[in-house]
Amino acid sequence: MFRRPAQRRVPLTVAYLVRRLGSVALVLLGVSVMTFLLVQFIPGDPARVVLGIQATDAAVAQLRERMGLDAPLYVQFGRWLGGVLHGDFGTSLVTGQAIGSIVQPRIWPTTALALSALLIGLVIAVPLGIAAALRPGGKRDLLAGLVSQLGVSLPDFWLGVMLIYLFSERLRWLPSSGYQSVQEGGVAGWAGHLLLPAVTAGVVSGAIMIRFVRGALLEVIRLDYVRTARAKGLAARVVMARHVLRNAAIPIVTIIGLQLATLISGVVTVEIVYAWPGLGRLALESTLNRDYSILQAAVLLTAVIYSVSSFLIDLLYGALDPRVRYG
Repeated sequence: MFRRPAQRRVPLTVAYLVRRLGSVALVLLGVSVMTFLLVQFIPGDPARVVLGIQATDAAVAQLRERMGLDAPLYVQFGRWLGGVLHGDFGTSLVTGQAIGSIVQPRIWPTTALALSALLIGLVIAVPLGIAAALRPGGKRDLLAGLVSQLGVSLPDFWLGVMLIYLFSERLRWLPSSGYQSVQEGGVAGWAGHLLLPAVTAGVVSGAIMIRFVRGALLEVIRLDYVRTARAKGLAARVVMARHVLRNAAIPIVTIIGLQLATLISGVVTVEIVYAWPGLGRLALESTLNRDYSILQAAVLLTAVIYSVSSFLIDLLYGALDPRVRYG
């Protein structure tokens, strides 16, 4: 029976972890600076936004002093960053509510939607990608290419409207919009509201991943040790499971991580179509209302989720492939 030469697993070092966590912290610091400056350099005075155009100059000046806007920029940034590190994002410029109380309820709906869409995308992409890679140029490859092209070409808002029309208006199987927590409607109610948005985002994500899965598998299938395994008489299914999928795992995991980050930060359209109370919809509403302090928090949280998922994927590389060296 054919076996690959054994690879000695390289241990994860403390130095690598410290260095990687340091790079994550630098990225988040850079995002913090950019989001802070975004609010500072937008046209209009935040104090004037809060009080309205009818407010007197004296009232505006008093509020600016109370909000700390009369302090030097670096002092304002230090105060804001210190608050963020303690979980305090400040208050909304429009409503005066604590931003944490506005943003926190939006995190889980967006995370649940992104993870569900990613799962649906994988259910679409992995079987079709494998089928396409096994026989390049064959009927299954053409079918996978057609599905991929179709999924990428369809606008997600159009797909969302079509799904609502079919499953909500015509068949009346699923709710057309809104969100229901597990506490409110049980698991069935929560999943029923989640399904259509997740399918809408998942189809597009899956269509993108089909090509990457196919490409990653084809690169490994053409290697000598896979040909040798086949020459030894191993079944195609065994060769795929033991030798191809395992060695193509890193590029596939990479695109999965990128897709997850894209879904978390890019499901704005789906959240709007389905009136889904997520971070993307909150960021858009904050932009339209010129409530940039909430937009600031939403962007920073998205960056945190992206950085953490990227960090975890890097750690996963070593578990998937012993040849990966941390250093």
